[in-house]
Amino acid sequence: MPDNPVWQRAYGQCQETALKPLTVKALSLHQPWASLIAAGVKNVETRSWPPPKSLIGQRIAIHAAKKVVTFPDMPAYREFNDAVSNALGHDWLGKIPTGAVVAVATLRDARQVRGDTAIPQGYELLFGDFTPGRWMWELSDVQPLDPPVPARGHQGLWNFELPLPMAV
Repeated sequence: MPDNPVWQRAYGQCQETALKPLTVKALSLHQPWASLIAAGVKNVETRSWPPPKSLIGQRIAIHAAKKVVTFPDMPAYREFNDAVSNALGHDWLGKIPTGAVVAVATLRDARQVRGDTAIPQGYELLFGDFTPGRWMWELSDVQPLDPPVPARGHQGLWNFELPLPMAV
């Protein structure tokens, strides 16, 4: 097994004679949000539903759906568009992957947004919907996959086999 702590965290302890893919839960996001997670600038994913409690502390795959959301160059969207360009580069639209798993992360915690909930500031605030009642999925130890792994996404959580060997 490679003597690489990142590899070991992502895939657990495997014997060299019996390397098997690790099945993890995956979450599909439209672009550019999946790439913002992979780039390390979006560490909170907001959802209308909580993750299963058993998933807290576990590795999950971040999948970039085939849909890329763009916003017109209008004053209402300018701050978001500038933040995405600053994070991913001004030519991000032609470079971001779709239909692929782009990162693996640990789901550190999940909290429901309430009136007294501390919500992220800065770019993170622009990249999520922190309306009361929604859930903040807090991610840590994000490891981008290079190259991304092609996969067909699904709604909700779904199973994804991380191919081995893969350096993350």
